[in-house]
Amino acid sequence: WGMKPGTDVRLTLVDKLEDPDPCPNSHDNHGLFCYPNSTNIHVHGLHVSPLNGSDSIWTEIYPGQSWNYHYKLPPNHGAGTFWYHPHR
Repeated sequence: WGMKPGTDVRLTLVDKLEDPDPCPNSHDNHGLFCYPNSTNIHVHGLHVSPLNGSDSIWTEIYPGQSWNYHYKLPPNHGAGTFWYHPHR
């Protein structure tokens, strides 16, 4: 999948994972890994905005939810190998 400088990318991430949340709104679950099936997308190397709707690592998409991402590469963006991964 290639993008050129000036590319405007819009995509929708839909979390279709199941929802086995072990932490139902309780502060009594210290040490448990809560919301294991929330997700998001984070990119490395692309010169894009960190604001919500683009590349915020704090975005949390829970099972059954979706999120619209918008990446606008500047017209002078350099070439390279870039990657993406979830942060949740």
